Amino acid sequence: MLTNGRDYVNERMILTPGIILMAAFVVAVALWANRRSDKVAGVLIIYACLAMIATLKIFPWDYLQSHCLLGSLSVQVQFPWRYVGIVTVILTLLLGRLLTRIANVRWKMFLCEKSIILVGFVMTCFLTSSYLDDSVFITNYDGAELDDFQIGTGEYLREGTNRANFSLSITSKVNSERMSEVSVLSRRGSSMELHCVGTDEEGVVWLPMFNYKGYHATDGNGKEYPISDGYDNRIELSLPAGFEGSIFVEYREPWYWRVAELISLASVLGVWMISRRQGIARSVSAFAHFRKEQ
Repeated sequence: MLTNGRDYVNERMILTPGIILMAAFVVAVALWANRRSDKVAGVLIIYACLAMIATLKIFPWDYLQSHCLLGSLSVQVQFPWRYVGIVTVILTLLLGRLLTRIANVRWKMFLCEKSIILVGFVMTCFLTSSYLDDSVFITNYDGAELDDFQIGTGEYLREGTNRANFSLSITSKVNSERMSEVSVLSRRGSSMELHCVGTDEEGVVWLPMFNYKGYHATDGNGKEYPISDGYDNRIELSLPAGFEGSIFVEYREPWYWRVAELISLASVLGVWMISRRQGIARSVSAFAHFRKEQ
């Protein structure tokens, strides 16, 4: 059974791809060792092993982060046990490969194949519904205030953030200095609209939002105002003297997120086109075989 590489809330989260997928992995390794498997299954076995190793406590995550250029990028997953999801995808493909080979060996295994698919489908529905029941409540950020539970479970914390400060007024509410008025007009997710009235001096506004890279603050005319790290990594917004009007704070996704989405879309279309082409080829082959027998 796979475990996470670090302790979480003083306990170790025990995660596994499941009995069916692990059994498929064992069978695939046995066939591969006896040279009764194909190259595709072999590649999937190697990828599965690498992903499994990444979830273990013995994997040198701290060393990679400190000494390797790509190490900092790989540890952005926050918890190593999240690589179990990658393991699950690879083992699912491996199981499908095994079922395809079994179906080609003898027709009597047809019932066994359908039974495994049915059991997997039922277990997936059950686990998905259970996960949604436990997680749906942490995605709502209506209102200007955030409590420690929402921040701790619904967002990633920046390095150096002190969880003990979450209940303080300066971190859980909108605060300002050298401002006549600051009121929250609306907030939805990572976006907030403020009405600000300044004084004769430059004003500062602290928002109950972490200053992640990608946040921007603009007025009604689209003019952007500087954002910096405030108390406990919250957004600190600077406004010029005499400012009066609305300020819109929003998170803008970087361009490479869109590129990643296009790559995912291209991958889905590629798999669909390959599957469709293989289906047509099998149909033509079956028809030719039927005409030959006739």
